Amino acid sequence: MIEFADNDILGLDARFAQEDIPFHARPFRVAMEILGNQFYIGVGGNPQVRE
Repeated sequence: MIEFADNDILGLDARFAQEDIPFHARPFRVAMEILGNQFYIGVGGNPQVRE
């Protein structure tokens, strides 16, 4: 199980904002960045994506 804190999320959001990634796309990008190869959605997806 990957552990992360609010500061991790906020830091990545700030980085993505500087990279001009649209606001609506940042949560998805943050999840991909934190979970890495454990990121998957769909049937039987990783419950940490929703978290």
